[in-house]
Amino acid sequence: MHERVRELEYKFKRYQRKKYLQRLIFTFAVFIVSYLGYKAFTLYTKQKGLLEQAFKAKQNLEQQLVKAKLEQEKGKIALAKFTQEKENLQESAKIQINSYDFDLKALKSAFYQNPSYEKALMMMKIYYKQKIYEKTLFWALKANEFDTSLQEPWLYFAKAKKALGEEKQAQEILELYTKHYGIITLDEDL
Repeated sequence: MHERVRELEYKFKRYQRKKYLQRLIFTFAVFIVSYLGYKAFTLYTKQKGLLEQAFKAKQNLEQQLVKAKLEQEKGKIALAKFTQEKENLQESAKIQINSYDFDLKALKSAFYQNPSYEKALMMMKIYYKQKIYEKTLFWALKANEFDTSLQEPWLYFAKAKKALGEEKQAQEILELYTKHYGIITLDEDL
């Protein structure tokens, strides 16, 4: 009987080891599945974040592309408008102008009696040629009072400022004209 008891104890221990081993394997399997699930979830969230970033970057690039196309179209329109205005100006500028020595006092007197853009422009050019830049500035402003969109007074004003050593102000004047009236054609001396 003692043998029978030993045999039963041995079987019982084997049974307990088997149960323990099953629990250990089950626990290990649950741990492995949980770990793999965690890794899969973190990989999924990381991929989702990268995908969202890529989508936002794509939208941003598309918006920049649309803005660039709009700016390009605006540039084309401005260039076409400038070309048309230049052609119109060339057609209207077919008048032959002869250069004469003018009496400055008579020209000034004529301007103050009957102010006009042409007289102010002429005074401005004469003073510029004589390198009297302060008076060039004055007459450029007078010519500009008649029509601020005309380019020539702005250019002479900037040239006179540059000649007076105020290059920064000359550049600012040209930028201001460009900002308000569009493209400017510069002389080679500016």
